[in-house]
Amino acid sequence: MRYPAGWVAKDQTTAMKPRKSGNAWVLLAPAKSKGATLAVNVRRMRLDPKSDADVFAKYNPYVTKWERKTALDSPAFATTTNVTPKKVIHRLIVIKNGCAWMLNCIDTSGQSPEVSQMLFDSVVNSLTIPGSTKGVGTSVTGTGKKH
Repeated sequence: MRYPAGWVAKDQTTAMKPRKSGNAWVLLAPAKSKGATLAVNVRRMRLDPKSDADVFAKYNPYVTKWERKTALDSPAFATTTNVTPKKVIHRLIVIKNGCAWMLNCIDTSGQSPEVSQMLFDSVVNSLTIPGSTKGVGTSVTGTGKKH
């Protein structure tokens, strides 16, 4: 996946619960993250290989209130929550290849939510899930890095 220049990827897998083989968590944030106002999290959780979006929704009913869509050529659930006037969270869960790919963008910048939505979409669209076609590859601000 691609992310903005000046950002770093931090492996947060050891903090993930439940701890299961195949689960992973990466935090993307500005390198100077003290007081960072924008961050993107990418988590991969293993599901039963027979799980699809309907099975996922059955066991995770909170997503039934989210928008059903297709993302990265797969069934997905998406939502944006305005927690406070200065805190917006964009969320996307993609069900693909026996995994739930859970991405979120936490924006406390106070800027228009559309700004962080564009950044979030560019990170999501650059994600390549193993065993699938490459993401759309929308460019992100700066030269970016691959992780």
